[in-house]
Amino acid sequence: MGRVVHAGDFPLDSAFGALPPGRARQRRMESRRTPERLVEWANDHGADLLLLSGDLFDSDSPYGDTAPLLAQALGCFRGQAVIAPGNHDPLTPDGPYARTRWSDNVHIFTEDRMQTITFPDLNCAVHGAAFTAPECPTDSVLPGFRVPQDGLIHIGLLHGDVTTSDSRYRPIRAADIAGSGLDYLALGHVHSCSGVLTAGAVPYAYCGCIEGRGFDELGERGFLFGEVGAGTADLRFVPFARRTVVSSRSCRAKNRPDRASSSRDRRGGCSGVPVRRRR
Repeated sequence: MGRVVHAGDFPLDSAFGALPPGRARQRRMESRRTPERLVEWANDHGADLLLLSGDLFDSDSPYGDTAPLLAQALGCFRGQAVIAPGNHDPLTPDGPYARTRWSDNVHIFTEDRMQTITFPDLNCAVHGAAFTAPECPTDSVLPGFRVPQDGLIHIGLLHGDVTTSDSRYRPIRAADIAGSGLDYLALGHVHSCSGVLTAGAVPYAYCGCIEGRGFDELGERGFLFGEVGAGTADLRFVPFARRTVVSSRSCRAKNRPDRASSSRDRRGGCSGVPVRRRR
């Protein structure tokens, strides 16, 4: 069916509260270029489908120009983009998804129930749902859902928490993933990339957050890219963050024991703020 980019958990207009005010402003400005950079990468690598698994905004009331900047970037994507709003950016009547004009290639799930968007040119259908409030303590989407046997590639796109216990953020059960018959389930909410896992015969994955914002989000951050076929998902992790947060232990390994917390740039140096940069 072509090449797929699975990304999410940006989240635009994040406060970057772990940083000093000046550095936090710098990181917010850098992060606002994330959609543009992602679309440029996707176009350069021939992606056909861009799956965005929610929490693209840090809240449902971003700065006035943030949602238009996202819409402008996605409008430049040469393929089709699909968004499943998450708990930080739920689909609400006065939220950024409803207030913004989107190009014809951008498709947004609008309800807390399974919806389907079909792309005949790609021989696939994308099934998903939106958060419509900041919390969703029950999963009303996957239980009982089963894809039709119609020859299409069936992809799921959801924001939620795969767990065996309670969760305020759409608790998803592995048994419901397995029973769905999906060829791939693209998930958002967990900020670490899981790699491709399986529930029964169904491949699923969390792409992780695209930028580390603090010392609870160490290491490389990025998205998943590859191909999805009938019952198969060949996706690899692509490091993409402008700056990579590393621990003080990494600095000491570089003979810089004088820092309590730091990040590393591509030249191998350490400082008290994230400076490991990627264009």
